[in-house]
Amino acid sequence: MKKLTKLLTAALLAAAIACSSLSAMAASPVLTQTAAAEKKADAFKADAPAVKGIRNTQNGIRVEWKKVKNVKYYAVYRKEGKGNYKLLRTTDKAYLVDKQVKAGTGYSYKVRCVDKKGNFLSKRSKEQVMYRVEAPTVTLSEANADKTYAKVKVAAADKADGYEIAYSKSVTLKDAKTKAVDAFKTKTKTVRISGLDKNEAYFMQACSYIKVGKVKYYSAPGKIVLSVKIN
Repeated sequence: MKKLTKLLTAALLAAAIACSSLSAMAASPVLTQTAAAEKKADAFKADAPAVKGIRNTQNGIRVEWKKVKNVKYYAVYRKEGKGNYKLLRTTDKAYLVDKQVKAGTGYSYKVRCVDKKGNFLSKRSKEQVMYRVEAPTVTLSEANADKTYAKVKVAAADKADGYEIAYSKSVTLKDAKTKAVDAFKTKTKTVRISGLDKNEAYFMQACSYIKVGKVKYYSAPGKIVLSVKIN
C-alpha cells in the first residue's frame, strides 16, 4: 500500500510539473508566419512598438518598449555585429534582458507585435543598438587629508575604451563631478582624484564605455563602494 501511495504521489508530481511547463510555454507563442508576411502592411492591425530604452545591465543588455493597446505578446529580433536579424524570443512583457552577449560586440534589436498564435500584428520597430561592456571594479587605494586628494584603483573591463568616475558629497551622486580615465593595458590602474574638501565624505561610482565613431556606449554603473572621509 505504501509503495502504491508513493507511485501515485510521484505520478501526480510529474503531471503537475508537465502542466507547469505547458503553462510557461503558452506565455511565449511560436511564430507561424514567414518573412513573406512582412510585405502585407495592410494586414497589420497594430502599430510597431516604440522602443523607449536600451542599456547595459549587470546581467546583459536590457531593451524596453511601450506597450501597444490590445496587444499582449511581442517578438524581439536581434542582430549580432554585421550579421542578419534572427528571432531572439517572444514575450508577454514590455522588456527583455538579453544575457547571451559578449564584451566588445555590438547588438541591434527590433520588436514587433504578435498574437498568441504567432501571427504578425505589426511591422518591426526602429533599430536600437548597444555595445556590450561591463562595469569596472573600483576600490580605495589612499586618502590624503593634508593634500585633499584620494587615490582609487580601477580594475580593467574587457574591451573598454575608457572609464568615468563620478564623485560627490551626496550618496545619490547629486551634482557629481567626473574624472575621465583612458583605457589601459594593465589589469589595474591607480587614479588620483584631487580638489576634495576637508572634513567631507565623498561617494564614488565608476562606469566603462566603448566608443564607436562619436558615440559612447556605457556600461551599467558600478556599485557605490567608496565613502572617503577627508579629515
